[in-house]
Amino acid sequence: GSFFMTMKDFIHQRLRGFELDEARRKDTTATIAQAEQSRRVAGGLVRVARKCRPDAAAAVNLLQRKGRDATVQDLLNTNKVIQHLKATADLGIHVRPVTMETVRVCAYADASLNNVDKTKSQGATIIGLVDDVVLSGQKGTFNLVAWRSGALDRVCASSLAAEANVMAAACHQIEWTQQAFSELTNSVYDGSARHGELHAWEDSTPTKPFVQTVRGAVVVDEHGADQLKNNIAITDAKSLYDALDRDCRKAKEKQVALVTAEIRQVMAVAGIQVRWVPHNVMAGDALTKEIGKTNLGPLLKLMQS
Repeated sequence: GSFFMTMKDFIHQRLRGFELDEARRKDTTATIAQAEQSRRVAGGLVRVARKCRPDAAAAVNLLQRKGRDATVQDLLNTNKVIQHLKATADLGIHVRPVTMETVRVCAYADASLNNVDKTKSQGATIIGLVDDVVLSGQKGTFNLVAWRSGALDRVCASSLAAEANVMAAACHQIEWTQQAFSELTNSVYDGSARHGELHAWEDSTPTKPFVQTVRGAVVVDEHGADQLKNNIAITDAKSLYDALDRDCRKAKEKQVALVTAEIRQVMAVAGIQVRWVPHNVMAGDALTKEIGKTNLGPLLKLMQS
């Protein structure tokens, strides 16, 4: 059977917003007392965002980064998050049965350039389990497995660079999820082989990828490429989608060329196909910006699918 997880009682009973003087300028720094309260409020929000409310993950992460430098506007933004959570307290995570033979891993990857202190980019990944009917464009359920919102470690010079770095992280998460699932369901799986000979690890997976290793490089057997691509990574960056579909060795940004090469390698090993969606249906966008500056609709729809 299935089950549903929510934190309705915690949200209503434990989350409290800030009482603010409307006369204060929004760009003024919060008082010491408010900064201390902000830490307590952030603690409660972190618990909710990590357990079952990915729609609050970006706002919570951005609030934590402010710390003692939080302004009145940051506190007002926090109040908006709490109001949103209370208004939608019935939302949560649905966990439904999956068919072992047809389950696939699906990831959303999105980034917002330089929206963290105007120097770092915010990246977001959402990982879920889906039925393989979605590969042919049919509707299916999405079991949320993991999600993350946080500043990218690298300073990115363009949106393409930010999107590429997040996509690399998402593809690695698909690979890790695939390994974990294989270890749980396959008695002959040997995860330690992944760190040794690549082909040994591939041979121990339930479905052998059509991949060969030649002098340490990963080469996809073109005859089996279509059968290999059983998992999905979704982006709304058309430039990244196009970059992964062509040779990027001559790209102006060498970092992008290296990251796209890394993505291609993981795609080959983990059996990933990248799909593009319009920005207005990208569920990951809600994990890159504060509430009020993003469209929550696609993510909330995904949570209820």
